[in-house]
Amino acid sequence: MTALESSPLQLQNTNLRGLSVSFFQPKKIPDSLPTSYEILLDFDILSSQDNEINFLVSLNLSVNKGRKKKLGYVIDIKVDCFFEIIESNQLDEKNIHNLKTISAISISISKIRDILSNTTQFYQLGSYNLPAIDVQKLLKDKQKTLGTKDKD
Repeated sequence: MTALESSPLQLQNTNLRGLSVSFFQPKKIPDSLPTSYEILLDFDILSSQDNEINFLVSLNLSVNKGRKKKLGYVIDIKVDCFFEIIESNQLDEKNIHNLKTISAISISISKIRDILSNTTQFYQLGSYNLPAIDVQKLLKDKQKTLGTKDKD
């Protein structure tokens, strides 16, 4: 076994800003449950210029909210996760950037996954398990949208 060390990235608090879970049943019931749903996720990483070691990741996630809803859950959730990077003076900029993006977003998505699983466990279809999310692609897509907004 290996002794574990704490990460310099520490989750301080999670605030649930909004949660809506409903069940959609189409007029024509399919023979089987859908294996996937449309999932939309947006996020912001917020910190002040004079204090970048304390920051907030704000996530908004929607499941099955499009025009062509499928049988199953329709979900909207908004969560704020507050983080602190301890011992930041021992880290270079690249490590701090990775902690603030990849690590913090992954932890925040994990918190949403936990909230949704616990909330839906007593609903008609049982626990909803948010599928794995490619955080690297999510970051690239966000960068593209920010790039196109800056050009406008």
